[in-house]
Amino acid sequence: MTGIASLVIIIALVIYIFILQSKLSKLQEKQFKNLSNQNDLPLESKIKTMIKNGQKEVEIIKFLRQEENLGMVQAKQYVDRIKSSL
Repeated sequence: MTGIASLVIIIALVIYIFILQSKLSKLQEKQFKNLSNQNDLPLESKIKTMIKNGQKEVEIIKFLRQEENLGMVQAKQYVDRIKSSL
C-alpha cells in the first residue's frame, strides 16, 4: 500500500511541477512582451553602453535576466534587438 501511495504522490508532484513551469513560461513571455512594447530608455541605454564597452553578450544577458526576470531566450532576443539598432 505505501508503494502505491508513494507513486501517486510522486506523479502528483511531477504534474504540479509541469504546471508551475508552464505558468512561469507564460509570465516570462508576458514580461518580455511588456518590456518590448514599452520604451525603457534607462535600461536600453545601460545595455547599449555595455555593448559599446565590449562586455560579453553572456554578461549582458545575465544582467538583463536579473533586472527584468526574463527567461534566457527572451533576454537574448531583447539584447539582439538592441544590438541590431546600433
